[in-house]
Amino acid sequence: RSVERRSLPLFDPSAVAGSYQQAIVDTGERGNVHNSVQLGFETDRNLLSWVEIAVSSDLADWRVVRERAPIYVLRAEGMGERTDVSYPDSPSRYVRIRVLDGSGTYSLESVALGYETTSIAERVPSGVALTPSAGRAGESFWTSEVVTPGLPLSGVEFETTETSFYRSATVESSDGGDRWQHVASGEILRVPDGAGERAWLSLDFPEVRARRWR
Repeated sequence: RSVERRSLPLFDPSAVAGSYQQAIVDTGERGNVHNSVQLGFETDRNLLSWVEIAVSSDLADWRVVRERAPIYVLRAEGMGERTDVSYPDSPSRYVRIRVLDGSGTYSLESVALGYETTSIAERVPSGVALTPSAGRAGESFWTSEVVTPGLPLSGVEFETTETSFYRSATVESSDGGDRWQHVASGEILRVPDGAGERAWLSLDFPEVRARRWR
């Protein structure tokens, strides 16, 4: 995955109390193709919301290209943020960003527009079995038995029946089982919503080959 971004000024910022905040960016006259935005927020509270993206060539007729993209900002608890939104390729000059949260506890401060390209790797389940193992207080560990030969892994997906949670997760690898190397870390979460749910339940990372995983 690679992306090239450029920051653009916001114009016509507005809000509908109890419904949403929005702003528009002008990508210029050249008609460059774009398909992603990175949003910057000013807030002293947690923000969990949906974002709608619409495009237009004349500021009159708008076409929604992404209806409900989930975002979160959890700086108040030191848990990070995820404010990237992707949508289908578009050469339209104007982009309207609408944050579907009308609470007024935040403001949309910046937008970086980008063109993202992704090469999809063919991936299949690894078959690596994980079993619970003893961990430090407040942490849960799952560790694999020795995998021979070491398989090249590039992602972990979590399955849980828990309906509402936020957790930090770390992936580690080892060959001998005595020294562990950090592979990836991030957040996994599930938040109920009146229209469904917001969930991030996977960690992806560059391919790593190892005999044991934790």
